[in-house]
Amino acid sequence: MHNLWQDVRYGLRTFRARPGFTAVVVITLALGIGANTAIFSAFNAILLRPLPVADLERLVFGLALREGFDPFGTSFLDYALYRDEARSLASSGLATQRQFHLLHQGEPERVVAAAVTASYLTTLGVKPVAGRLFTADEDRPGGPAVALLGHALWQRLFASDPASIGRAVELDGTPYSIVGVLPPAFDAPFSAQLWIPLQVRIDALPFDQRAATAHEFVARLKPGVRLDQADAELKQLARRLEQEHPQVRQGWSFGLIPLRRQYLADLDGRAERLLLVLGVAVGFLLLICCANVASLLLARGVSRETEIAIRRSLGAGRGRILQQLLTESLLLAFAGGGAGVLLAFWLLPGLGALTPIQATALGPWLTDFRIDGRVLLFSLAITVLTGSLFGLAPALKAAGSNGLMSAIKRAEHHAGAGKERRRSLSALVVGEVALAATLLVGGGLVAKSFHRLQSIDLGFRPDGLLTMELPLSPAKYRALSQQVDFIDQVLQRVRTLPGVLAAGITTNVPMQRGTTLDSVFEVEGHAPPRPSEVPITAHRAVSPGYAEALGVTLLEGRLLDANDQQRALPVAVVSAELVRQSWPGEDPIGKRLRRVRAGQRGPWMTVVGVVSSSLA
Repeated sequence: MHNLWQDVRYGLRTFRARPGFTAVVVITLALGIGANTAIFSAFNAILLRPLPVADLERLVFGLALREGFDPFGTSFLDYALYRDEARSLASSGLATQRQFHLLHQGEPERVVAAAVTASYLTTLGVKPVAGRLFTADEDRPGGPAVALLGHALWQRLFASDPASIGRAVELDGTPYSIVGVLPPAFDAPFSAQLWIPLQVRIDALPFDQRAATAHEFVARLKPGVRLDQADAELKQLARRLEQEHPQVRQGWSFGLIPLRRQYLADLDGRAERLLLVLGVAVGFLLLICCANVASLLLARGVSRETEIAIRRSLGAGRGRILQQLLTESLLLAFAGGGAGVLLAFWLLPGLGALTPIQATALGPWLTDFRIDGRVLLFSLAITVLTGSLFGLAPALKAAGSNGLMSAIKRAEHHAGAGKERRRSLSALVVGEVALAATLLVGGGLVAKSFHRLQSIDLGFRPDGLLTMELPLSPAKYRALSQQVDFIDQVLQRVRTLPGVLAAGITTNVPMQRGTTLDSVFEVEGHAPPRPSEVPITAHRAVSPGYAEALGVTLLEGRLLDANDQQRALPVAVVSAELVRQSWPGEDPIGKRLRRVRAGQRGPWMTVVGVVSSSLA
């Protein structure tokens, strides 16, 4: 231990004597260690940090699958079958998104809610911080109006007062009794602010409602059951539904994914692959930094040959010198590691802002990139590894000196003696160039992908486009005519504002998660193709002025106008892509199509216009 402290003090004196060399090494290491620490903090938040649920590795999320389509939610048909007959599941639950106008002390606000079965939260293993969860008696048709509050809403409405349990909040004009409060930052599913019982008797619902894939299904695997085993069992049960209800289930299947992946909106594992790629990239960066520092240490070893030879001549063993040099390397590594952690602190806000991950729930847990204990341990580990990696070769080279006379002879024949060192430096340079070239190619591909994303034709003009939600309280606007009148008044006033070129109303905000309604459309006079060949087409109910506000291009016919709202026969404006699929080589104006959902067919709509295909 005495020798160690002696080596530390000697190393610090050496670094103070060479501040330029020390600064270059510390800054180089800080870049490599800081980048790795920042990326690991993201990896830790997204994939490693425990979530406020029990036994996360046994929790799964269900998706209805259909060839050629993006995954769907779960229907009541699926849920009832899997709940009752799936032997691989210990428990399961279902949830549906709701929105309410909450009135508290005369102040209204719009809140996102989740209507859940009593088993939903118990399946997740969530423990309330106050009160209790829902009971089975509360989750039945005609059951009591009760609610669970999210922690943030509880703080805002009741200042975290435990006595608020049993009090009421008014949702859409109906008082709901508060029975419990959920943990901080828990908002699953739907980033919900409060929860109510689903209160549905599935076998009493109309068939189209039972078949609608509009709900979220979670389940807990039994101990010892693997995900692939449970997935295979539910796929087999889904085939039974396909046989029993071919009119709506032909071509459908079902699948399970880890629950964490669902909350990350990462159904195909892209987030994990992205983190892996970034991890490899910053790993290469750290190796380049190590090679740079090793080169500097090898070059510095030339000036220390005589010093080390004298120490060998005075009786210092090779192991003692090796310890001294490795201690110096580790001191440099710890200095670089400390600076790297500070750099990571500075990088994390930008990294969080740039991440493409948009959590569907538990966002404060999954996208909170911060330096915690696990990240500090990782930083410490790579600091020690880095110090050993870049310091070992130069230390072995320097410690191999055979004494003072050998050093004097090498000084007399410096050119020949430096050949081996030049080979070592050349090898390090080649390695650095190879790693740098790999990073350069990867960075070029990323830049190219980013440029392509920037140049994607959205099909509308996003510049100057503003959106806002316009929720109407059903307690105040009970009749549809009242809602329409209010919206018309708002539109008229907005259109008269200075600088407003056009304004419209839509049921679904463009390019916003969870707002696109996808449907299958039946074309008049065309035999329905096989399910696997039917494309999903997004649709929206819009007002006149919506297309003009978006700036989409009219290709044929006309856009919607005020008279269309008064006509008895519904009309539609379709995209060029739908025309290509449905009426190739034909004039689409005057053609008819209708929406098909869960075996139910809507009214025929006449095509009056064609616009350019867009992502809106």
